[in-house]
Amino acid sequence: MTHDELLILVSSVHVGICTLSVIALFQCGSWSTRFRTWLKDVDNKLDRLRRDITFELAEKLKPVFEKAEDIFSVILSPEGGYCEGAVNPAGSEEYRNAISDYVEKSMHKFADWRSLHIIRSSNLFWAIYLSWGITLVFIIELLLLAIMFAIEKGFEYPLSNKFLWGFFIVTGIFVVNALIGLVFSLVYHNKGIKCKS
Repeated sequence: MTHDELLILVSSVHVGICTLSVIALFQCGSWSTRFRTWLKDVDNKLDRLRRDITFELAEKLKPVFEKAEDIFSVILSPEGGYCEGAVNPAGSEEYRNAISDYVEKSMHKFADWRSLHIIRSSNLFWAIYLSWGITLVFIIELLLLAIMFAIEKGFEYPLSNKFLWGFFIVTGIFVVNALIGLVFSLVYHNKGIKCKS
């Protein structure tokens, strides 16, 4: 392979990777509609779980608070007289028992909410990691092309073939880095889909 053929091969690969990285950024990264739709669906499921937990707990505590409205305690007023005040059931044994019963019976909802929240946070991290990885691939590819053409065509100094092959190594490192983000983003994306259903 001649030097000019190698130069054309390296530059066409870099241009191709630049093009693919722009497409991948908007199809796979944190800016993609796929990710935004997934995030919205997960947020809706988290809100539903939170709302269910809140309403069920309110129903469980309703009798405790209704019963407390009928009980008054005698309190010494600042003037030295006695007055009656409603009893606050929070902290009472009946209140603690009601919460304990609810938590024991609804543990799966708390676990579902926690799992989905962890999956959401993890996928958010890896989608951002992927977006930055793809962006770095694009920037590195542009820099490598600029360096290659500035030296080869601008200064008319031929780079060694080993140096041109070295450009592939640099590209490979950054592409593998972006692919790591893609793999983990897809893993958490799929876990989220399983938890949403």
